[in-house]
Amino acid sequence: MNNISFIKKIVPNQKIEFYKWLKVSSIFIASFLTCAIGINFWQLYKISKLRKLKIQKEKEIMDFENIIKNKNDLKLELDSIENKITNAENAKINNKKVVDYLKHISSSIPNNIYLKNLSYDISGSLELKGEGSDSHLIADFVKIMSQIQLFKNVKLLYLKSLDNQNVENSDQANLEFLIRIKF
Repeated sequence: MNNISFIKKIVPNQKIEFYKWLKVSSIFIASFLTCAIGINFWQLYKISKLRKLKIQKEKEIMDFENIIKNKNDLKLELDSIENKITNAENAKINNKKVVDYLKHISSSIPNNIYLKNLSYDISGSLELKGEGSDSHLIADFVKIMSQIQLFKNVKLLYLKSLDNQNVENSDQANLEFLIRIKF
């Protein structure tokens, strides 16, 4: 009721001006509140959009990190395959050399010398274990092997009689020998 008494005290001309001012100020306040609410909703929309963009970019970063990890795994696998290829090529070269060594050895074996075992060491040596009927024949075989240019060092490691006879006194005994060839 205090409001009514305030309005009654205003002169009629002033009432019209007051109502105009009240109307303008209420329109201004309503416009201001609408703008404030609109700006607030726009900011909320913008924040929501930025959050979605952030989630999307985080997913892209994770996908990119997975791609990098997969790339690194593939690089390791490729390196492993390249190593295997290199090893296979080296083995092929070494096998070709070993085949050449065996050709020289087989063409140099005299009659009455029999190879029973062949050991190959990747460090570059062959061991030939065999039997022969004559110690001079075995010595000649070692000499022939040492004259082959492919071989750096040829050694007779042992010579023993198979029937427990003294090797020096019996040329007719079956003899066992071991020769090491380095290349």
